[in-house]
Amino acid sequence: MELVGGPLDGMLLDVTGWPPQEVVDGAVLMSEHGAFGPSGRSDYESADADACAGGVGRFVWRGDVP
Repeated sequence: MELVGGPLDGMLLDVTGWPPQEVVDGAVLMSEHGAFGPSGRSDYESADADACAGGVGRFVWRGDVP
């Protein structure tokens, strides 16, 4: 999955082996460059309806969390 927006913009996240529902739910990822520094995380959600079908998808940034 391509990460779009936020501190991890342009990076790729390997979701191989993830259950389809987890891909749909998105991910909260560790990020040293977010609003909360090295201990913060960035919240990304699935932007593509076909992501759970194994299609090429994108995770769009929703914001940073402590």
